Amino acid sequence: MESIKISLLLALLAVGTSNTAFAQYRYVAPDGTPSFSDIAPVGPVRELKVQPAREARIEIAATLPYDLGLAASRYPVTLYTSADCETCDQARNYLKQRGVPFAEKTVQYDTDVVALKKIIGSNTVPAMTVGSQKLLGFSEANWSGILDDAGYPKTSKLPRDYVYATPSPLTTEPKPATDAPAAASPSNAAPAGPAPFPQVPPPSGNAPPGFHF
Repeated sequence: MESIKISLLLALLAVGTSNTAFAQYRYVAPDGTPSFSDIAPVGPVRELKVQPAREARIEIAATLPYDLGLAASRYPVTLYTSADCETCDQARNYLKQRGVPFAEKTVQYDTDVVALKKIIGSNTVPAMTVGSQKLLGFSEANWSGILDDAGYPKTSKLPRDYVYATPSPLTTEPKPATDAPAAASPSNAAPAGPAPFPQVPPPSGNAPPGFHF
């Protein structure tokens, strides 16, 4: 077992000297779960550390089997979901059944939609990033192929005591704007007419405007 860990560390060190584009961000989610990503976290975190990719790979490798640790450190997976999204549930279940470690980011507010579009170039969920690869919509065949190429085992090799991180918001909840104090009306101003009847926007379900799944 010790020789396997040493071999993995040597492999990670070799990769780290040739490419520093992966897993450069280490952060602790609000629930205390540590995560790694090559994309800076957008939502709230307890702790954020930008570290060389080599250090991040070594830290991940210490807790996972050889091939799984190598894949997770080189090509970290992030899943983007929304509430009441059946396809998102299918995507999440697929990753867990396959034993892929991943961070889950939820899209709830308009600010989340903007952030999601910056990250993956679309406002569609579910979506997944595997390293720098971006996949829109869930297709088991497509997702399986990308994970195969990234070196993830086809069947779960996660330790029995492995606990997935609690999904966290992609961004923080926007604060409501404060009402500005009303300006004093001139004494000779005409009386205000009746307020126009408010126009009710069409229902959009649980998703923010312009959001699709």
